[in-house]
Amino acid sequence: MRHLGIFVKEPVPGRVKTRLAATLGPDAAADLYRAFVGDLTERFRTTADVRWLGFTPVTESSRAAMRSFAGRDFQLWPQPDADLGVRIADFFDFTYKKGATQTVLIGSDSPNLPRELVEQAFTALAATDVVLGPATDGGYYLVVPEKVI
Repeated sequence: MRHLGIFVKEPVPGRVKTRLAATLGPDAAADLYRAFVGDLTERFRTTADVRWLGFTPVTESSRAAMRSFAGRDFQLWPQPDADLGVRIADFFDFTYKKGATQTVLIGSDSPNLPRELVEQAFTALAATDVVLGPATDGGYYLVVPEKVI
């Protein structure tokens, strides 16, 4: 069973896209981030067998905001209060315990990520243990381990 996760934050002014907010202002940056999450959830609504929004912070207002994006197509997974590496590992562990045979995780900073790249990542797992989508800033936009070690 294929699982897709998107890590998202509650779009609160001053808490998202903070470097961009220095130029645009916190309200405009939060609006832009909200649009990013909206675009991603619309694009990936039918990708994979199970879809998750891994949200933070774990508050009722954040949960409510994420429910509005999730609709009926995504389930919510509260991210633990830990560094990114731990959160990623915990997410993969969680999905495999839920029956995933493959899990793809993407971030919310790639609002125009094509569905085809995510589908290719799932397909690539038939021939390799890990798939990474490298980003031009030196990071990555997609992480796919074959299984949690």
